[in-house]
Amino acid sequence: MPHAEQEQPPEPTNGKQHLLTDPADLYLYSYDSSTVRARPEAVVFPASTEEVARVVKACADRGVPFVPRGAGTNLSGGSVPVQAGVVIVLTRMNRVLEIDVENRRATVQAGVVNLDLQQALEPHGLQFCPDPASQKVSTIGGNVAENAGGPHCLKYGVTVNHVLGPNGEIRKFGGPAADTPGYDLVGLFVGSEGTFGIATEMILRLSPLPEAAQVVVALFDRLETAGEAVSRIIASGIIACALEIMDRNTIEAVEASFSSGLPTDVEALLLIELDGMEGALDRDAERCADICRELAARSVQVGKTPEERERLWAGPDAGDRAAPRGADRQGVPRGRRQPALQHPLRPHGPRGAASGGGRLRGDLPGGGGGGRHHQRRARHRGGKAPLPGVDLLAGRHRGPGQGAAGVRPGGARQPGESDAPGGRGRVSALTSIAGPLQEIVGPEHLITDTAALEGYAVHGQAPAMVALPGTAEEAAAVLKAAAERRVSVLLWGGGRHRYLGAPPGPVTLAVSLRRLRGIVEYDAEDLTITVQAGMPLAELRRTVREQGQVLPLDPPGPGEATLGGVAAANLSGPMRMKHGTPRDLVLGLRVALPTGEVIKTGGRTVKNVAGYDLTKLFVGSLGSLGAIVEVTIRLTPAPERRAVILAAL
Repeated sequence: MPHAEQEQPPEPTNGKQHLLTDPADLYLYSYDSSTVRARPEAVVFPASTEEVARVVKACADRGVPFVPRGAGTNLSGGSVPVQAGVVIVLTRMNRVLEIDVENRRATVQAGVVNLDLQQALEPHGLQFCPDPASQKVSTIGGNVAENAGGPHCLKYGVTVNHVLGPNGEIRKFGGPAADTPGYDLVGLFVGSEGTFGIATEMILRLSPLPEAAQVVVALFDRLETAGEAVSRIIASGIIACALEIMDRNTIEAVEASFSSGLPTDVEALLLIELDGMEGALDRDAERCADICRELAARSVQVGKTPEERERLWAGPDAGDRAAPRGADRQGVPRGRRQPALQHPLRPHGPRGAASGGGRLRGDLPGGGGGGRHHQRRARHRGGKAPLPGVDLLAGRHRGPGQGAAGVRPGGARQPGESDAPGGRGRVSALTSIAGPLQEIVGPEHLITDTAALEGYAVHGQAPAMVALPGTAEEAAAVLKAAAERRVSVLLWGGGRHRYLGAPPGPVTLAVSLRRLRGIVEYDAEDLTITVQAGMPLAELRRTVREQGQVLPLDPPGPGEATLGGVAAANLSGPMRMKHGTPRDLVLGLRVALPTGEVIKTGGRTVKNVAGYDLTKLFVGSLGSLGAIVEVTIRLTPAPERRAVILAAL
């Protein structure tokens, strides 16, 4: 049954008791955990969503800049008022509004401290997976604004994977369902650092607490060998919830600050945390220990009890507290770890440490904080600033963007430009675009035969022609030609869900991506694969199965459904209960836009927190923002056993 918070809401803000203007007070809100400094003109502490909205409106009406703030533990400068103005502190809004145990959801206000939420969930056997290093003091609103993670993001993902909807004139995004259709405004909002608005309430996805946990710590005489151990562990099919590497520089800094008993004559410390079913942990921990021993680890320790795990986590926990302030964190895909660990700047350049996804982390001189909760340990990865010059409505980006399953690049037609069958506008469109399309894709890849076109019919109506581009650039050129001539377009994957994204009226041009079906890059050790959008799911499943891996997508009636189409429609099936939807699994995209550009979003890292998460926005957009031409997706090791239980009720 849902559990609702019984505490009465705080009194509304009246008078000056929740407004700071004294210079000494303002100084305390002029910085966060970054190196950025700027003093505000006022600091206000609203107590409700309505008060936040009124403060924002008052600032907007007077042209006064404002910045939302939680606990100020972020490393990106996102809560520093660089243009002065007003700092809006949300720490008074600190109530857990509801814990819905049956549906594994919680509704909380922005000022709830991460650790307080974990402690409220623990009696119910649940957890909120994101665990930043500042967990003891950081707020859920700040976690959402910064898309915070921690070492457990390798297994569980970052904040955006666990937020179903932020609540906010006041708007509400998302909802209780994990796979709501349409634009993923929640995914775009999370990590935007308050540039799109202030999240005041959040609906969070909860997960069961693991039965047990174990920690393995190995010491190495070569940093590169520790990185190799990470790769081998993941390649063996073990998904640890945390993989942390501390290099010699970090170990020395920890010992100088905290005297944790770490040896300072080793080049690397690798910490591996495993959680899950109690019976399987002994075997997995021993496999991890064996891998480390095979790579000539100087020593290997295994912690099974809470006390042993606490002791082994002491050093890595202190790593962030000993790191210089304002450190710049950079994620490196696991498959490229060895070259990064051998960077010529080492050992006198950036301090290196692997983040929670087994990625190299470079700590440039500058800081961090620390925090922990039982077996949950974390190190915050920040270093993020919004992308400049992004115009989403116009489809112009300085960098990434996405889409693919039913775009009409031409937009609204002018009077008299009807696409009705046999209409004058449609004939004119055919005449104007047929020649350019033949030049782009070649006559052999432009279908105009009436019988063949029937195979592309939607709602009983076939398009006037079908173009089959063979490259991403050709796809972009086709969309641009259609946009310039105001021709309606329907993007086409495998045709299994042709009704999704299809306009109710006739379509002049269908753009089929079935020729784009190659594998661009498959890194089995990294558990990622990049394929072209026209790759059928059945073929992709066979490919990864040969490597002992699984594509964790099972949309309804898969058949010849393509990966691009599934991503464009955010289609998912029963496996989403464990693995999530395409929005959780897709790491990066290449997209052809109606402007003729091919852009890239995201990448191959689990925690990609640089700028707006446009990948989340365009997955599920049904191609209305562009055509997805490449998809990078997470894989998972194939389970050793499966069982199915059928119950007749």
